[in-house]
Amino acid sequence: MAGVWKRYVTRSLAAVVFVTTSALLLCSNGRLRLTYRLFSRPGSHRPDIHGRKYSNTRLLPTNQTAGVDGDEFVRRLIDKNQKTFSPWKYSVACSKYKTGMARYRSLPLMALASFPGSGNTWARYLIEGATGVFTGSVYNDRGLADNGFYGETVSESSGRTLLQKTHGYTLLTEPTPSWSSRRRMVERHGRRAVVLIRNPYEALISLRNFAAGHLGYAADKHFLGETWSSWVTLKANHWRDFYMDWLNMTSLAHVIHFENLRHDPVSEMRRLLRFVGMPENKGRLNCIEKYPEGRFRRTSSGRQIFHHRDVFSAEHRALLDSAIETVRTALESGDHPPLPLARYKYYRPVQSRDGPGTFSGVSNT
Repeated sequence: MAGVWKRYVTRSLAAVVFVTTSALLLCSNGRLRLTYRLFSRPGSHRPDIHGRKYSNTRLLPTNQTAGVDGDEFVRRLIDKNQKTFSPWKYSVACSKYKTGMARYRSLPLMALASFPGSGNTWARYLIEGATGVFTGSVYNDRGLADNGFYGETVSESSGRTLLQKTHGYTLLTEPTPSWSSRRRMVERHGRRAVVLIRNPYEALISLRNFAAGHLGYAADKHFLGETWSSWVTLKANHWRDFYMDWLNMTSLAHVIHFENLRHDPVSEMRRLLRFVGMPENKGRLNCIEKYPEGRFRRTSSGRQIFHHRDVFSAEHRALLDSAIETVRTALESGDHPPLPLARYKYYRPVQSRDGPGTFSGVSNT
């Protein structure tokens, strides 16, 4: 009996030693480093192009880009066996720049999180143009894939795309889901995100127009009556809650404001490149400056109802302005770029905390 017990203890100790030893990796500099394969959340760490692991402090480690220009970095990262796309194929100067797929599991999960109608597709065009790497999505939109967004059909967890588009629960017709399910949504992307924010007034109008497709306009009836009113109430709450989730639950977040992106896309792409740790490619940025519009842009004829009539009631405005103030405060406390309220169409600034007669924004209705 004593012999059996001795063998059991010996084997147990051996198993403990084996597991502990397997969790340690001897680095090239001779130091020991704990690997997270057994202990981290799935997708929270993925190997980079040199076989190292990512942390939650930055998308790409800075030592990957030391002394490497933008073209060389993309050549190392891209899988040459995957198809590419030329965003500026009709331009003599820019046709040489292509967008490609990263090598399998060479990039970590990271969301491109936005409320629908916030310019996500246009932002992806700019990001892919600036980086040379496809963005992905959780939706598999064949219309986008057929127009050059090839990352749309790639698994979000493949590590082949730089960012993965998600609108979360904001496409639903139900109220904001429970906190636990919202947390799981953020964790699904490794608690990392580029967060794209647009004036909710314009985002709601843009989203409503999706009833007529990516480039069309919804009929006037969609902006009138009780159905419109209740829809605005639902979506205003979605807008507020969605951005509060991504600002408060992420461990790594980079905020882009649609209005700033429209005003100066090149500067915003430079900010993004610094965030992800990729070197600038001046040629690509010059092409973005020359061709900022992209392939999916709704052109206005000026005949829609919201061009000549205020479709937002006093109740709508109170709710939307309150949502704007909530997100503004969260951005401020998180040291993110502030809401560009001076560029917010339809927004009527509320009285600020500085006292009577002062206001916190400028209306450009």
